[in-house]
Order: sequence, then C-alpha cells, then structure tokens
Amino acid sequence: MSHVAALSGKREKRPVVKSTATTRADSGGLSSYVRAAVDRECSDLRATAEGSRNHRLNAAAYSLGQLVGGGALPESTAVAELGAAAKACGLGDTEAEKTIASGIGAGKQEPRSVPEPERRESSNGDAGGASADDFGPTDYDELPDDDVSDPTPPNEPAEQGPALRRLADVLPAAIELAEHRRSGDVVPVPVPWRAYGESLAGGLWPGMHVRVGGTGFGKTQFEMQGGLYAAARGVPVAYVGLELDEPQVALRLLGEDAGVRWSNLYTGRCTERDLERARAAVPKLSELPIYVETGPPNGWAASHLTHLAETMRRAHPKGPMLMIVDFLQLIGDDPSLDRRADLRERIGRAAYQARHVARTYDAAVVLVSSAARDKYGILAGKITDAGLGTSPLPGHVEPTRTISNPDALVGLGKESGEIEFAADSVTVLARWPVPLETGERCYIVAVPKLRYGPPTWMAMRFAWRFEELPFKTLGDLPELPKRDRGAGRPTVDPDDYAARVLLAIQKHGPVASQRKLEQLVSGTATHIRAALQSLIESGRVKKTDVGFTASETGSEATQ
Repeated sequence: MSHVAALSGKREKRPVVKSTATTRADSGGLSSYVRAAVDRECSDLRATAEGSRNHRLNAAAYSLGQLVGGGALPESTAVAELGAAAKACGLGDTEAEKTIASGIGAGKQEPRSVPEPERRESSNGDAGGASADDFGPTDYDELPDDDVSDPTPPNEPAEQGPALRRLADVLPAAIELAEHRRSGDVVPVPVPWRAYGESLAGGLWPGMHVRVGGTGFGKTQFEMQGGLYAAARGVPVAYVGLELDEPQVALRLLGEDAGVRWSNLYTGRCTERDLERARAAVPKLSELPIYVETGPPNGWAASHLTHLAETMRRAHPKGPMLMIVDFLQLIGDDPSLDRRADLRERIGRAAYQARHVARTYDAAVVLVSSAARDKYGILAGKITDAGLGTSPLPGHVEPTRTISNPDALVGLGKESGEIEFAADSVTVLARWPVPLETGERCYIVAVPKLRYGPPTWMAMRFAWRFEELPFKTLGDLPELPKRDRGAGRPTVDPDDYAARVLLAIQKHGPVASQRKLEQLVSGTATHIRAALQSLIESGRVKKTDVGFTASETGSEATQ
C-alpha cells in the first residue's frame, strides 16, 4: 500500500501503525521529516562513546531546539525523546536535564522550519502532491488518520543557514573530554610497538589515519598485527579487506596469533606442528571482537563504512573502536550515484565517510593507501631526503628521533595526497636500502604528520612480521655506500652487501643468475639474495631476459 492515495482521489483510510521503539514518545502528529530528525539525533546519541556523550547531547538538543523554535516540534516531545536517549547511553538525569534545557534554549533562538518537499511529476505529467517519502526516512509504514489531511507542510520560508556556535557552548564538553583522558577513563586504540605508540601520543586516537607504502611493503601485515593486538586488549576491530578473500584474512590473523607463517598455512607448505599450533589458537582467536568484511575490488562502497560503524557501536557501546580499510584505491562506487565515479572521487568519498565515522562513533579509522609509482624512490632508497635525525628536545631525557623535512613524506599515496594533508596522522612504510646483517629487510616507519604531536620515525625489521628495532639514530642502521667527493667514486664498506652486489652487476653484467652472482660476490648466499631483492625493488637493478643488469639510476650512483 502506498503512503499516499491516488493523486486525483481522496486519501484512503489507513490503519495506524505504532512504533515498536521503547524509548520513543508518542508521535503527536509530527511530520515524517521531524520524526526522522528526532530519531536520527537520538540514535546518534545512543551510539556515542563515553567522554563525548554530553557534547553530543548538547548538539542534539540544539538541533531539535531549532525545530521547537520553528513550531515544528513540541518542546515536551523533544525533552522526552532526548531524556530517554541520554539515559540509554548512560548520562545521569541531573546532568542530562541541564544540558537538554541549555541546548534547546539555544536552538530556539535560531528557529528552523520544515523545508517544503520537492513536488513530483505524476504519471500523466501533472504536478502531483508529495508522498511521505519526500520528507525523509520514517519508521511508520502508514500515517495515522488523525494526522494532518495534507502531508505537505505549509509553505514556509526557506531553511536558514547553520546557527553560530559560541565557544562557551563547546568548552564544557572539551574540558570533560580532557578530564576523562587524563584519568584514563578514555584511552586510544593501543598499538603493538612501543616507539610507534609513543610517536602517536599513546596510540590511535579517534580520527582518520592514513598509512602509505609501496606494493609488497607489508602494509597488510602491519595492519593485521595492529588489529590483532588491539582486539586482544578488548578493542572491537573491523577489518575491511578489498583485495583478500576470507580464508586469507582468517589465516593471516591465525598465523600471527599462532606464530606460524600464514603463507605456509595458505599454500599447504606448513608442517604438522604448524597445523597443531594453528588449531590450538582457534578457540582464543574466535573469542576476540574482530569483524571481517570482504568485497570485490571497486565493489565495496565507502557508505558501507558508516553502516558497519553503527552496527559495531551498537554491539560495543563504550570504549575505543578501530576500523581498517585495506586498501583505499579499491573503494567502489556509491550505490546512490547514477554514474561511475573516477578514482579520485571515490577516494574523496571514502575520506568523507571516515571523517564522519570517526566523529560520530568515536572511532579510529585507518585508510591504507598504495603509494604512487613515481614516489617509490623515496620509499625504497631516498628516505633520508626527509631529513631523518636525532635531536635533544625539552622534557626528554634521551635524544628524540626527528624528521626535519616531513613534507617530503606527506602526499605519497596514489590519488590520496590531498587526503593525507587532512588526516589526523600519516604513517609511511619505507624500506631502508641496505638489509640487516641477518639478511632481513630493515624498514623506516615514519610519522611525518600528527595533528597533536611532532613528526618522528622508528626502525623495524620485517621478515614475515614487523618487529621493533632498538635503533635510536641513523648511525645504528646498516651503513649506506659512502662517496669519496674528491674522486667522485664510492668507497664501499666490505659488509655492505647491497653495494657489493651492485658493483658486481655493473662490472660483469648482465649476470645470468643468482647462482652466478653468488660466485662473483663473497659472502653468505642469503645476504646476497636479500641485497639483490632490495636493489630490484629500489629500481637500481633490473631483471631482464638475459639476466640482472644495473639500471641507469644504479649506474649514475657509482659514477
């Protein structure tokens, strides 16, 4: 049955359908526009986490107070609805009553009327009356018989612009938030690496956080480790994997928890002992508050993020919440669009949704971004161009790792550079050009942008998982090839495998195989292979049909 009868006839009799919501006051003849506005404000308030509830209640009271001032909503209804929602989210009666009275009073000073709905064309081409759908969503399947005879609201002036917000209206909630964070009642999402947590001022606070790295740099593993660590400490985590299937997501998390390489589990190369450890980890892992979403590339719309956050917050009303989108360039079109959006627009919509989710649901939202191809140089060899260093800072006992040119590391993501400038934090995964003595890759994890702290960096090793290294200065890292400025030729450290491999390829190239290369370079085969892989990924060595050759960039580096 339609909400409105045929345009040319009278409205037919329809049964009254009452709402089943236990906290909803009687409809009182409210238009569906006003009813939707009340429901939306109260629903958002119920989902607000501790520490932001009073601020959210004040904003909701102000918004509904505008409708009260415009005569569209009885004040008693607004007070009753807001009071029930405030009680449901845990606010005390006295505190809530004062905030509601203050917010509604301020809103009444800036009255807001119900906007007139767009008139639609009927099937015969005449301008028809409006349907209930014109006024926004409603929980009513039918309008009550004692409602106004014409669902179209009176022709009133256009809705006014947003009201001015005085600083005095914002200060109480802000100081309340500071008090809760000072006391430890409100905490950030914890991260598994001490230095990284310190660089983020304790962890991931609510907001939009961007992580950038090149292809094959371990971005997904980084997020898996962080998500599992947070979930094990009671933080609800949603992982949205847009390039992985469910078994890959599950086995990655299972491998991390069990201490088994997930790739061995996935490809069947694991031992029976590995399987036993993985099976033993299943019960514990199953109890963690981790939620998994997967979708085809370009098939998961950014708007899904809001629905997912709302569902999670209902299941976990209090405390921090972490949402990971891996990765940003695979976000799909919004279903509401009647056209295909380009990548930049899709990424922009995703950033908007992430911002909305962070503010509305008090969540830390991580957007993983792939680096642009033309930025791979700084991620795989020229990270020092960002001015990594160590400096004494006031209040710090030990020298602090600093980044003197953080702008060199912000804006590296493919089609997401502008979003990085708007993010609360940006983390960049960059590969150090020279591997560790063990042959493991060495990474610089840099935080060039933090809205509430200075830029800094730390070192990690990465074989199949990330582990923090105790390096405090660049001098602790594997030494880069040095240059004799007088002769213009490099002086190579004997332990510098990458430099020696590069020189061997330049001298004897093309080198037909890794085995041949191992014959030309003295040292451990594992270290030589790791150095070769690092040179290929940094672009200084190319693998061709005839073997390994030095690229022009690599040749110039030793001339």
